Amino acid sequence: MTAALGWYWLHRARYWDALRWIDRALELPGAGDDSHAVVRVRVLCVQAICQWPVGHGADRGHAIAAEALRIARTIGQPLLLSQALQVSAERHAAVGRLEAADGLAEEALKWAKVSGDPWQIANTSRAHVQAASNVSDLRDRAARAARLLDRAGNVNQLTGLLGAASYVALCMRADDDAARFIERALPLARAMGSDYLWMLVQGNLGMIRLFAGDTRAAADAFRTELQLSRRTA
Repeated sequence: MTAALGWYWLHRARYWDALRWIDRALELPGAGDDSHAVVRVRVLCVQAICQWPVGHGADRGHAIAAEALRIARTIGQPLLLSQALQVSAERHAAVGRLEAADGLAEEALKWAKVSGDPWQIANTSRAHVQAASNVSDLRDRAARAARLLDRAGNVNQLTGLLGAASYVALCMRADDDAARFIERALPLARAMGSDYLWMLVQGNLGMIRLFAGDTRAAADAFRTELQLSRRTA
């Protein structure tokens, strides 16, 4: 059940619900048996993604993702392996291990193509964006990932991709690129109706406006971000 509901919880930003139920499931007798290895990988991937949004820190998510990947490699199913590699790549990128993240994302894309699943191919392209090491690379990867996610109809991940790309661009001091990414993300995030996505977009928008010298617009964005932080907490 937790494996089946995993993406629902993630897309609805119900991270605490996911973690509560996953913890209960993993404590069940026999949950670690080889006969349950496939669903265990799926559950661990969701558990790893949920760590950062609830404030548990990147290292904890990294360790869980590593366990999911270890099991997935023993199973050898292309789609499952691609999903575990993608999650692990994103956890590496979150702690600044870009070279490792890039290698994992590349392998994830390879297995996604082997599986032939267009949704996973599009999802995997997002991990490539977070591992970009320069602005030119970021632009190319973001454009490719956006096309794939749009074609797959994955608006949630497309919105998250554009928000993440704007933050990466800010870290690279590419403020104009960050502004372009966030302007594309704004209408999508508004239409999604997700407090969590809107909160992330507003936080990046606030930084972009602040660096551009528009302190009034920055204050408005940060105020919205804080209000949504309280609500989602």
